Amino acid sequence: MIPIIVGITIFFSCENDIEQVNTLTNYSEMPYLSAKNIETLNYDSSQLTSKTIAPRLERYEKDSKNPYMEFPEGLQAFFYNKYQEIESQLSANYAIFYEAEDIWEAKYNVICQGENGDILYTEYLKLDRKKETLSSDKYVKIIKLDGSVHTGVGFESRQDLTGWRIFDYEGETFIDE
Repeated sequence: MIPIIVGITIFFSCENDIEQVNTLTNYSEMPYLSAKNIETLNYDSSQLTSKTIAPRLERYEKDSKNPYMEFPEGLQAFFYNKYQEIESQLSANYAIFYEAEDIWEAKYNVICQGENGDILYTEYLKLDRKKETLSSDKYVKIIKLDGSVHTGVGFESRQDLTGWRIFDYEGETFIDE
């Protein structure tokens, strides 16, 4: 008799919250594609433009007009000039690529090295491939080949890390006399 009462109590106390069930089975929140240990090569008119190496990639297509790729465990990216030489490279602990806008956002321990040898350190960096610019609104540190260190908040440059400008500048510069 007791097992029957317990069974009836459990049966009638069960409740299906449809919103809770939907959040558990909401496929639109899941990646369209997921891959581990990837290496991708991107081309434009038969020219290699970039190579990306990452431990994990997730591609989302929630809105087919705005698909994006997320690199939740970070990446290394190499960007090539028209002569197929690496013009800049980037590493970060997290990154996202918005395909329609052709915009990369890198976060957390971002290191970018330009063709001229300058190295940029920051916690956030935006690469706009259409405008061919790098920018950040966070603290940045740039170390030049001559050893000079330049720091500040806010930054922009060409995508090859040349012609850079720091907005709220503080730092040291060596001057040859």
